[in-house]
Amino acid sequence: MGTMIENLPYVGLGLIGIGLIIVLVGIFGLAHIKNQEVEALSNKSDKLPTATKKEIFDKCLDNEIKNEVSAYGTTENEQVLYLANKGMNVEQIARQLQRGKGEIQLILSLEQKKRGLK
Repeated sequence: MGTMIENLPYVGLGLIGIGLIIVLVGIFGLAHIKNQEVEALSNKSDKLPTATKKEIFDKCLDNEIKNEVSAYGTTENEQVLYLANKGMNVEQIARQLQRGKGEIQLILSLEQKKRGLK
């Protein structure tokens, strides 16, 4: 019985050591699982199309201008004149309204003639 009590601290240290090993294995296991999740997400993000900052900016600008145009002019000619007054050139207006450059030039020239007659 005396030797059993003397061995008790060693048994306690052994149990503490086993517990420590279990904790470390758990920590490393969780780190490994987290690493796999990060790799899986990075693989998914590699497959997604990426847009440059300029593309994102241009898209936002186009949407903003479309909202302004639709709020201002109800007819297509009013939209052309509005964009021209905002400082856009013929090519930009044609691209924005998805119309031909010749058509935009015609609308602008007719408007200039109309203003000249008044």
